[in-house]
Amino acid sequence: MNIHRAFVPPGYFDLMRIPLLEGRDFSERDEAGAPVVIIVNQTFVRRYFGGGNPIGRRVRMENRWTTVVGVAKDVKYHSPAEAPIPYFYVPFRQMFAPGLNFAFFIKATGDPMLLTDTLRSEALALNQDAVFSTTLLAQAATAALYPQKVAASLLGVLGAVSLLLAAIGLYSVMSYAVSQRVHELGLRMALGARPGDVLGLVVRQGMTLTLPGLLIGIAAALAGSRLVGGMLVNVSAADPTTFLLAASFLGAVALVACYLPAHRATRVDPMTALRCE
Repeated sequence: MNIHRAFVPPGYFDLMRIPLLEGRDFSERDEAGAPVVIIVNQTFVRRYFGGGNPIGRRVRMENRWTTVVGVAKDVKYHSPAEAPIPYFYVPFRQMFAPGLNFAFFIKATGDPMLLTDTLRSEALALNQDAVFSTTLLAQAATAALYPQKVAASLLGVLGAVSLLLAAIGLYSVMSYAVSQRVHELGLRMALGARPGDVLGLVVRQGMTLTLPGLLIGIAAALAGSRLVGGMLVNVSAADPTTFLLAASFLGAVALVACYLPAHRATRVDPMTALRCE
């Protein structure tokens, strides 16, 4: 089976702020010729050790037996949006071989990119044929999210168009329904109803029809949000702010669609409405 791994030196977990939940970190004693040791993550323990204590257990890696000496907390290894996967770490000095590509993680005060020239000189001093490049960890994480950003942009545009079409349709239907009641509203006013009473009646009835539709739409959106949950980073698929804003926008459209035709109806001469009837 293929399981992702990383070759790391002592102090790597402190630098990357990855908590060690059990066991120990690598040390200078974990060098070439010493018994090979590994540190596994939580998902590795759950999948291959049944969640039991893994310290001291042996794992076969590339025809070599290794011993588990620690358990690290699950983190993101390839993309901030990925699901937890089994992963393990091996001491760099035990697995280093000529031609192996590797990366240095450096924590600096101030702008770390100012160290680029110095680091390049040191790398070339060790190997004149070395291929050297620098990047910020934040930039690397952002680059890993490029597919999600493209998909989010497309879905955002699609969502905005859908919301606009829904608003236009809702306004058209509600406005038409209220405009068909102009004579009815005129009669109510001829019989003594005040304009404010008529407006309140139309708005209440319109919102009574709108609210169940909004609730059904929210329920359907919550059910569908599970399909895109894996593409989201640092935000919930059921983000309450998003749902509240969308529902409020459509509610406001329905309110305006009810109010404007009703307001026009209150300006109709009641006697004219009676003659039309």
